[in-house]
Amino acid sequence: MFWVAFKGYYGGKAISLGEIEQLEAEAYGMHGYPTAAEAEAKPNIVPAIAKAQVNAWIFNAQGSLTTHAIGAAEKAVPGIGDIGGFFRDLTKESTWLRIAEGILGILLVATAISKIAGNSSAGHAVRKLPLVV
Repeated sequence: MFWVAFKGYYGGKAISLGEIEQLEAEAYGMHGYPTAAEAEAKPNIVPAIAKAQVNAWIFNAQGSLTTHAIGAAEKAVPGIGDIGGFFRDLTKESTWLRIAEGILGILLVATAISKIAGNSSAGHAVRKLPLVV
């Protein structure tokens, strides 16, 4: 296991990196240690070119990168999380059932208007809708 800590990042706590991340860290000239305590005792200074990558490693070490990204986006644009909720709801059966019920309701109302209006212009307009008799 490869442990690293960064000056000024993540409160100086060490994180564990995988094999690929370890190679990336070494490419940036950072050193890892076999234990978290050693890494925290000798934190790496982060070069400017590696700041975004270090933030990504820290987010990944904390848990779900998606969760942190959504949290940051909601602070910047309130309500943006609702967009994700909308798309999640599209995968639910109940959402599609409600959409079908809504379409059926509109067709029933249009059919009723057609029958009540008879030969008036409203009746002719409604009869031109598809699926309305």
